[in-house]
Amino acid sequence: MKFLFLESDKLVAVKLNKYWLILFLGLTLILVIVVKFFNKPYSKQTPQSSLLNKIINYVPKTTLSLTTTQEGIKVLFDQQLENIKQPFVIPNTIQLPVGNYTLQAFKDGFETKTMNIKLENGKQQNVAIELSPLSTIINPRFYRLITEKDIAAIGWNQKQLLYQTQNKIREAEKNSNLINLPQNSQLQFTGSDAILVNTQNNLSLITNLLKIKPLGLNSSLARLSPSKTKIALLKNPLEIEIINLDNKQPLTTISFKEGEINNFNWSPKEDALVITSFFKPNYAVFLAKLENNPPSKILTTTNPITDIAFSPEGKYLTITNQRQVIIYDIEKNSNLIIKQEDGLIANLAIWKKESELILIEKVNQNNKVFDKITKVNPLTGEKKFLAISAPLINRISWETKPVLSPNTNALALKENNGSLWLLIFEGTITDFFPEVKLPLEDNSYSAP
Repeated sequence: MKFLFLESDKLVAVKLNKYWLILFLGLTLILVIVVKFFNKPYSKQTPQSSLLNKIINYVPKTTLSLTTTQEGIKVLFDQQLENIKQPFVIPNTIQLPVGNYTLQAFKDGFETKTMNIKLENGKQQNVAIELSPLSTIINPRFYRLITEKDIAAIGWNQKQLLYQTQNKIREAEKNSNLINLPQNSQLQFTGSDAILVNTQNNLSLITNLLKIKPLGLNSSLARLSPSKTKIALLKNPLEIEIINLDNKQPLTTISFKEGEINNFNWSPKEDALVITSFFKPNYAVFLAKLENNPPSKILTTTNPITDIAFSPEGKYLTITNQRQVIIYDIEKNSNLIIKQEDGLIANLAIWKKESELILIEKVNQNNKVFDKITKVNPLTGEKKFLAISAPLINRISWETKPVLSPNTNALALKENNGSLWLLIFEGTITDFFPEVKLPLEDNSYSAP
């Protein structure tokens, strides 16, 4: 019995040793795989990015084939791609992890095209890209429409170009009076059939160019939402209140704890506000979601911020001061600073479309002041010349921001002495105003 017990105990021990041996061999195999995985040639990457790239390499990939019949078309994605230098010329075939991508295809003399692409596992995606030539776009021309002085504000009402002079709203094509305003009124044109009127902090609304309707609301600074259903009011230097215009009831309040609010604007989807504040000696920009999220700071500068604006689809923000224009990518939380001209005095940025920004730079070179107008690619910062105002004349007023026509083919701007000009990018003056009677100073490639 004793022998058998010992023999039985020995048999049990042998079985246990076999199990441990299998476990040991398995762990050793896993360790070898891990060592080979991480023991790759050294590259100039941080440990974090190196690990991330190794993980990405194991994400399922698929093939993207970009084809074209046109020579010299370049493609740029809205994100960095592993082992792919951008921009690159197509046709080209690349391997990418599955997922959603946005790309821009561009070429000098052709219209830039933006495309959204979804890559799925195991499915090759073939994308043919053809660009439209800019043959229909003439050299931009300035047209002086109105010679009346003291224009306080300009804006579009659908196809009508309107301007405020003294206490009136007038129409540019026929130079006719439309609406009389209370004294000391400030206007916010919306590009549609609604105009917000602020008369000594009392707010009113004009719709369909008819009469002024008081809103029963008060604020020193107010912004009408794109849908005209909500209004944002500066309640005090630290609070913005969002009001439903149908019932005049508060929807939410955005509270501030850093500096005093001095400007704000709506996002295109009305789900956020971009806000600027001043906290001596700094100026800051915040993005505030309306879903009870506190404002998040995205930028701080010592230069006064002169303008903030969302791109048409809300992907980017332009943050403008006298020294620079910054394009902030909201999704990527990154900044792109546009390279600007020597002798820069001031600048303005106006979104033409999601892939194109109009930049106006007031420049002093060799004691000559002029305005240089370029278009900018928000992904790359690349600038292309459009037009220039005449030397020796400080032409474009910076007190009133130029406004783009609803079809984005023309830019209305105010001259320093108050006159109203139209800079046409595409088409002719009669495309906008069939009945306009032009002064002698018209049809020029630069302002006279």
